[in-house]
Amino acid sequence: MQTVIGLFDTDQEAREAVDELKSNGFTSDNIDISVTGQSNLPGNDTRTRYDDNEAPETYGGVTDHPREKSHEGAGNKISRFFKNLFGNDDEADRYSAVASRAGSIVTVHADSEQQAEEAAEILDECGAIDVNDRASAYGYGEVDKDRSTASETSTGDSSDTLKVIREDVQVGKKEIETGGVRLRSKIIERPVEEQLRLREEKVTVERTPVDRAATDADFQNFREGEIEMTERAEIADVSKQARVVEEVKLSKDVNERVQTVHETARDTEVNVEDLKPGNTSQETKNKV
Repeated sequence: MQTVIGLFDTDQEAREAVDELKSNGFTSDNIDISVTGQSNLPGNDTRTRYDDNEAPETYGGVTDHPREKSHEGAGNKISRFFKNLFGNDDEADRYSAVASRAGSIVTVHADSEQQAEEAAEILDECGAIDVNDRASAYGYGEVDKDRSTASETSTGDSSDTLKVIREDVQVGKKEIETGGVRLRSKIIERPVEEQLRLREEKVTVERTPVDRAATDADFQNFREGEIEMTERAEIADVSKQARVVEEVKLSKDVNERVQTVHETARDTEVNVEDLKPGNTSQETKNKV
């Protein structure tokens, strides 16, 4: 059984929270609403039980029938109620101090932890007092900031749990880059030198003085004429021819190797101690 408590400044806020709880599936049997009866709160001069029918006024498990005269004040009943929930510690005193100055107390008895969380969320949304801040304002110092506005307390069967965690090691393969080879071609120039023997012609003119009588042959050539001789020379003739002299390509050789992987995996080990009278213990070790 889970008990969820919401403190409200006004009775109206408490009744609206009860209506919201009922609209979300909570029944009247699971809800108690009590008015603290503080004179400094308007409209709360008397304590009233808001329920579907008249019933004894209830502070959690502490019941006070309106027709029976009680010698115990409302503040003492509130303090006793929270001490039943939290024990005789500072937290019970803080909640008692805040509740004694609040307008109303809404108590929800939930059947499961999920239902308790839902009830706490509804009470928070309906304006339940932030007990941490209010207790600090009343001079009770800092309290646990992680506690919600609506207080949730377990009653009945309860247990503390240690979580056993086991690590599993998965060994697989993945491919990574370890290097490589890149081929890049570029054009370079180299000087080439050859010696050639070249022939060159040169026409020369020779004149020979002659003094003799002309013959018939000379008279036959005695006319206008022309003689021509061409000069020739050799020059260097350069041509280029490209030839493939080598081919370079890339290929891979694949080798396989066996690698042994060493790793550690962690498990939670729970030691169970049977507590004995006289500060002796018997230890039992369970490894999961």
